[in-house]
Amino acid sequence: MEEISVYDVSSRKDSVYDKIHEELNKHFKIKFNEIALEFEIYDQNSNEKLEFNESSILIHLNREKINVTPQMFKTYLRSHFVKHINPIKKYFENLPPWDGKNHIKRYAGYVNTDDNELFYKQLLKWAVRAIKTVYFNEAINKHVLVLEGGQSFGKSYYLNYLCPPELKKYLYTNLGVGKDDRIKLAKAFLINIEELDVMGKYDINAIKALISQVSINERLPYGDKSTLLYRICSFLASTNRAEFLCDDSGSVRWIIFTVLEKLDFSYSKEFNIDDFWSQAYHIFKHDKDFKSELTSEEVRVNEMRNERFTIQTVESEYVLKFYTNSDDIGDFRTATEIVTELQVMGQKLNIQKIGSALKKHGFSRVKHAKRQVYGYLAQPKFKNSPWGFTDNE
Repeated sequence: MEEISVYDVSSRKDSVYDKIHEELNKHFKIKFNEIALEFEIYDQNSNEKLEFNESSILIHLNREKINVTPQMFKTYLRSHFVKHINPIKKYFENLPPWDGKNHIKRYAGYVNTDDNELFYKQLLKWAVRAIKTVYFNEAINKHVLVLEGGQSFGKSYYLNYLCPPELKKYLYTNLGVGKDDRIKLAKAFLINIEELDVMGKYDINAIKALISQVSINERLPYGDKSTLLYRICSFLASTNRAEFLCDDSGSVRWIIFTVLEKLDFSYSKEFNIDDFWSQAYHIFKHDKDFKSELTSEEVRVNEMRNERFTIQTVESEYVLKFYTNSDDIGDFRTATEIVTELQVMGQKLNIQKIGSALKKHGFSRVKHAKRQVYGYLAQPKFKNSPWGFTDNE
C-alpha cells in the first residue's frame, strides 16, 4: 500500500506554494541541512552547490510572474516541499562494510601512552558512543577523551584526524560558554578542546556542564522563536599541563592518557579514517552486546588515574597533612570543628571543601551517638596546634 503524506491529501496543486515549488525545481534543488541548521541550494543539472540567497530567489520568482512575499517564501522553506538532510548520518550509512580488521586498534597504536591497551579500549568505546550520540537523542557521549603530554607531540592533530574529510565542516576546535557555543552542541560532530592549558576553574566547570547537556533550547540566528535541538557532538581535548582538573569539580567526565613521546605521524599518509568509523558503525549497528558505557569498575579506575591530573585544594592538602583516618570515636570531628582547629594557619578554609576532602580521602563518616550530628573520625597528627607541625613531629 502506497504511503500517503498528511500534507498531500488535497488533490489541488494550484496554490502559490505549488507554483514556487514547480518553478524552483526546474532550476534548483533546495534542502535544509539539519546539522549546519541552514538551507542549501544546488543546481538541478550539475548538482553544484550555489550560494543560498533568499532575496535573489525572490527576484527570480517575481520575474517569472509568481508574486511571492518574503513571508510566503519563508513559509515555503519551512514546509514539506523542502527536503531535510543529515550529512553525518549520510556519511555513516554510505561507508563501505567493515572488512573485519581491527582498524581502531591500529589507529590507537600510532600513539604511545601510559596504558596503551586501556587507551585502545576507551577509544573504541568513545567512538561507538559518538555514533550513538548522532542517532539517539538521549544517548549522549558524556566523556571527553584527553591526551596530555609534551608540547609539539602532535596530540591535537591526531585527535582532529578522527574527523573524516567529508565532515570537516562539523569539527570545531574551540569552545566557550556563550549562546553560540551551546548551539555548537547540535551543529558539530566533534569538538576538540585545544585550550585546556589556559582554562581556569570556572571555564573547566562550565565546559563540564556542557559535556553533560542533552539538548539546548535557543533562538537560532534569524529564527522567530526558541528551538529545541538535541546534542550530536562528542568531545576530545589535549593539554600540555599535567594538572588541570579542579579537585572539587569531579573527574568522571574526563578520560585522560599521558602521551609518552612524539606521535608517529605516518598515520596521516597511510591510515584511512573511514576504516576506523566503518568498524565503529558496524559495532553500533550489529553488536548489541557491546557495552559502550563505562562500567562501575572502569569509572573507579578512571577516577584513580585522574588523581595525578588534579589540582589539590588547600583544604585537601591540609586534611592530608594534619589528620589521619581513625576508628576511635574519641577522634570525632565535624568539618566545622576542623576548620576551627586549622584557623591558626591563617588560611581561609571552606567548610564544604573540608567535608569533600575528608570524604575523598576515605575518612570514616559517622553519627555521634550523644551529639546526634554527623562528622568524621579524624585523628590529628599534631599534639597541641597545627602551627609549626612537621611530619617528623
